[in-house]
Amino acid sequence: AIPMHYETSFAWSGADEHGDIALKALQLPTGSPSDSDRLDPEHMLLGAAEICLFNTFAAIAANSNLTIVSYSSSASGELSFTKGEGYRFESITVKAKVTVAEADLRKAERILEKSHSACLITRSLGCESAMEAEWVTQ
Repeated sequence: AIPMHYETSFAWSGADEHGDIALKALQLPTGSPSDSDRLDPEHMLLGAAEICLFNTFAAIAANSNLTIVSYSSSASGELSFTKGEGYRFESITVKAKVTVAEADLRKAERILEKSHSACLITRSLGCESAMEAEWVTQ
């Protein structure tokens, strides 16, 4: 039901930027981007945009009777620094590789474009959001 409400909780470990964030039933270790074994907010933001695109695509595809044979993606973001304003993402790009039946290609292309436009996370960001697609047909 709308409106929906989301909650997380964070506990600092007392050292460096390390802590734990609770997301639903998961307790995940967090840190800074230089910590290769911990989640950082920059990568979580990219992941949120990437997952949101897929979730939106899967939902619209299901409602449109489109069978997705396979889907994978990667995301990248450009961070910049402006004196007096600080750091911010200038852009985020999600690159999706989608496999569908050859007869469904045009329909799938339209649905993925619509999904990019409808994605809650990218619509909520204050930076440019791009989507690129690689299509494979069977």
